[in-house]
Amino acid sequence: MTKEEFADHIANDPVLYDSILGAGGYEGGFGRGVSPEALMITIYFMYPLVRFVIREIGLPWLHEASRYSDLWRLRFDKWIDEEYHKQDIDVEKARKAGVALREELRKITDKNDRKAWEQLAALINKK
Repeated sequence: MTKEEFADHIANDPVLYDSILGAGGYEGGFGRGVSPEALMITIYFMYPLVRFVIREIGLPWLHEASRYSDLWRLRFDKWIDEEYHKQDIDVEKARKAGVALREELRKITDKNDRKAWEQLAALINKK
């Protein structure tokens, strides 16, 4: 999945849009108050982060809570330091977005919302 495909998929799914923009620092819900430019910048910023979480850590409801926390702690900070430094992106902003994304994912209990994330995971994991 390319950044462009990711952005298109996110822009057309209210569940994913709200979670990813919320983690990226925007509030307000699907289709409200975010310029198209800000949307694209945030989604492009979040793409590698979401991709890493899905591929290397997984979705929280697919793990027991303590194992998920351990995976996050062990893998996420190391990845942020390595990946975002290479790309000259604000590491602290990325770290905060990651913590916010983890919280967004942790809050998801609705079956349909989980399904939206699982479908995104399938697209991201597609070779």
